[in-house]
Amino acid sequence: MIYAERFLTDSLLVVFSEPVVPPGAAAFGARSVRWTNDSTAWAAGSPPGPARVQGVEDLFGNRTSETGMATVGLPETGEVIITERLLRPVSDPFDGAPDQTRFVELWNAGKRAVSVRGLRLAGPVRDDGSRRSAVLPFRPRSLLPGETVIAAADAAILHSRGVDVRPFESGALSEPDLSVVGLDGRVLDVTAYRADWHDPLVEDRGRSLTRVGENGLSPLAWMTDRAGTSPGSHAALAIAVPGDARAVVTEVLFEPLPGGAEFVEILARSGFDANGLHLLIDRAPGPPDSVRLVFRPLIVEAGDLLTAVFPVGGVSAADLVPHLLEAFPAAGGHLLPAVGAAGLRNSGVILEVRSGSGSILDRVALSPDQHAPDLATTGGRSLERLDPDGPSREYTNWATSRDPAGATPGQYSAISEEPAGQRGLDISPRVFDPEEGSVAISVAVAGQQALTARVFSRDGRPLRTMAFTSLAGHGRVYWDGRDESGRVVSRGVYVVTVEDGRGRRWKTVVVVARR
Repeated sequence: MIYAERFLTDSLLVVFSEPVVPPGAAAFGARSVRWTNDSTAWAAGSPPGPARVQGVEDLFGNRTSETGMATVGLPETGEVIITERLLRPVSDPFDGAPDQTRFVELWNAGKRAVSVRGLRLAGPVRDDGSRRSAVLPFRPRSLLPGETVIAAADAAILHSRGVDVRPFESGALSEPDLSVVGLDGRVLDVTAYRADWHDPLVEDRGRSLTRVGENGLSPLAWMTDRAGTSPGSHAALAIAVPGDARAVVTEVLFEPLPGGAEFVEILARSGFDANGLHLLIDRAPGPPDSVRLVFRPLIVEAGDLLTAVFPVGGVSAADLVPHLLEAFPAAGGHLLPAVGAAGLRNSGVILEVRSGSGSILDRVALSPDQHAPDLATTGGRSLERLDPDGPSREYTNWATSRDPAGATPGQYSAISEEPAGQRGLDISPRVFDPEEGSVAISVAVAGQQALTARVFSRDGRPLRTMAFTSLAGHGRVYWDGRDESGRVVSRGVYVVTVEDGRGRRWKTVVVVARR
């Protein structure tokens, strides 16, 4: 016995590996038995539990007293799903590359073995009520948890993959919207396929979409296989999302110098899957631009930086990130090309950061008027957010970058504080009155180092410089709220930076309040 399927409650399908002398119903403990051929039998009224057959004899007279095996059942919704699709194969006998074929990969996403007998692929119902549909040509067999089977237009091309590949030349393979339907009519999975779900930086012809999420109708559930295709090698798609997305814009350069780069930097404030992260950019009086930045699962941690690199004249989409790195060699974090977007307006930006589900994570409005008034030109200078926890649209929460490069994309020096749990800068208390005490500026660094703390006004004017030394990895200095001449500063927001001897810099803000 090589296959046993429990159909409904008391019907049993049994398949033997070779022709046998058909025994009667008593051999199955059933009310009746019907043989469809000399190796396949249907037994009605069989007892529950594993399939057991007594007295089976092959055509050579070899007889077993009893043979048995566990039964499989029909799959339920969500147990057998589509996990990879190739709709635009490459097949050129003259290019020297292996030919491809259109295919669909099915995967057992459940925790039990199930039957693939009678599985059907079906397209959407058309306006006239018709529906392209065909039964997959799989022999009676069980599909183990995590196992895949392939339906391919030309099975011979994929047979070398070492998986069960069956020829399936039905037009259903070319349907963008495709469902898997069980033998009992139950819809097991519903999927969609759109060309613009592919990563825009790679050609979709010859590359499959591989499933990485549960909702097969969502673009977030699919990603481009950059290797081309990988039928039969699907891994578990249940990607753990650490939590709800929280992110804020922390730096924007919207007025680059000629030949320069422009960008929007985003700080993750929680761990989440950034797949589908996009920007909605106001283009009034026209419609807004929606720019998707991430086209595959990308788990970010709290404190990670993601920088959207926007097009500038003459730079191709594939060269946007290299162009940014040429302008800002120290740029780090996740650098994401804003493919298909127009450049940012020099007159300022109004934009929203949205998660893959469409939730608004942050909204900012910035203009050249927010730059420091002493600048000869605002070109090539970014606006940096002073406090990630402060109001996004508060005018005083943004200041001109004073970095010699004009901006610091993907660098922690560009924001007010390092991620929680990392070594960095701390201010206590965050709000203080110089008449009542001082503020402690503390920094955690490795070993003993010479440190320099500087206090700036919001528009970048230097007010106070203080040198101190870290001992055993920790340094602290106190600011009394006075400038270099000893005058108490006025109420407002002030920028504090600390630099170590290795060139690292931290930045945060402190608020001076006068009672």
